[in-house]
Amino acid sequence: MKRRPYRFYLPMLLLLGLALTGQAPAQDNSDSPQYYRVEVILLGQPPIAETFAEAPSETPPPLPVRFAWPLQDPGEEGLGYTRVPESERALNTIARRLRDREGFTVYWHTAWEQPGLDADRAQSVALPADLGADAPRGMLRVYRSRYLHAEIELRAPADDDRTWVMSDARRMRSDERHYVDHPALGVIIEVTEVPDPR
Repeated sequence: MKRRPYRFYLPMLLLLGLALTGQAPAQDNSDSPQYYRVEVILLGQPPIAETFAEAPSETPPPLPVRFAWPLQDPGEEGLGYTRVPESERALNTIARRLRDREGFTVYWHTAWEQPGLDADRAQSVALPADLGADAPRGMLRVYRSRYLHAEIELRAPADDDRTWVMSDARRMRSDERHYVDHPALGVIIEVTEVPDPR
């Protein structure tokens, strides 16, 4: 089966300074968890006129049965991590470049801070419901065990009553930008260590 080539997106990756993969142990702190700032750009990208292993599904699997909370604005109370103000985001220039590129759509660009908890305790972040009828829906989760991990579960409508499925779980390196590729979608994610805000 033919895999999606990276040659089309390699110039963009080099331009944006992204890492396709990264594996490094997360620092261990038994007294209190390390805190991280997570920044995410979720984008739609133009197709390539080739056949790939991935294709829209007529019967997509449901999203995982897992609690996922939307981000909270600063000062709000309730469940969910607190959104970082737009002026403090590190990837604003990259998001702007993507918006200016023909064929690309930035569906969601946000950032939040969270403790580096294990998979059983880390919260999942739900995508907002107001991104638009053609936008993906789903959730993301970042957690820490020996390594940092990111889990991405997205469902996006295709143009033929089928559904694009993005289900990805990978180890990550902190303080680097990572690009998660897909035939119709893309996720840029950066996880950076920050001081404990408490």
